[in-house]
Amino acid sequence: MATPGPAPVPPRLPAALTEADHLALGTDAHWEAVTVGADFSGKVAEDLEVSGCRLRSASFSGVELVRARLSDTVFERCDLSAAVLCRVLLTRVEFDDCRLSGADLSGAHLQDVLFRECRMVDANLRMAVGARVRFDGCNLAGADLYAAQLPGACFFDSDLTGTELSQASLAGARLHGSTLGALKGVAALRGTTVSSAQVMAVALQVLGVLEITIDDEREPPER
Repeated sequence: MATPGPAPVPPRLPAALTEADHLALGTDAHWEAVTVGADFSGKVAEDLEVSGCRLRSASFSGVELVRARLSDTVFERCDLSAAVLCRVLLTRVEFDDCRLSGADLSGAHLQDVLFRECRMVDANLRMAVGARVRFDGCNLAGADLYAAQLPGACFFDSDLTGTELSQASLAGARLHGSTLGALKGVAALRGTTVSSAQVMAVALQVLGVLEITIDDEREPPER
């Protein structure tokens, strides 16, 4: 059985939250200690600050949040598909059963962040930087982690088929139970840990990168 890496520190939610479905999503908005379930699809906001909140079944599809800062916050069954959250700062944040397909989190700073049962197909995490980041049961097929710095991250029971890992820093990461087919930049797995059940999938890709041919015939074929 896999020994998990350091678990993300969970969000520190206030004991009581106020229902606030009529909050505006605008520049310099500050949400604190509220529960929100509204539709903000397609909105644009700068310098949004969210702290101590629970966002439940809210829609942020296609939003563009510039310099957003989120801390001690939980997203439950929210839609963030195609959301632009580049360079967002996330501290003690959980995404539970959320849609983030096509979301842009390039250059994001992730500290104590958990993605649980999230759909993240084609999500953009290029050059994201994180500590204590964990993906549990997520679909990351086709995601872009180019040059991401996620040392010690956990990718458990997730689909990483076709994920771009070139120049990513994943030393100490654990990938138990995850699908690792057709990876791009498989050399980024240096220093990670996989289970015995994943050895063949990884080995075949490494052999391909090294251009090693498997041939049981000792003598080369005649030309």
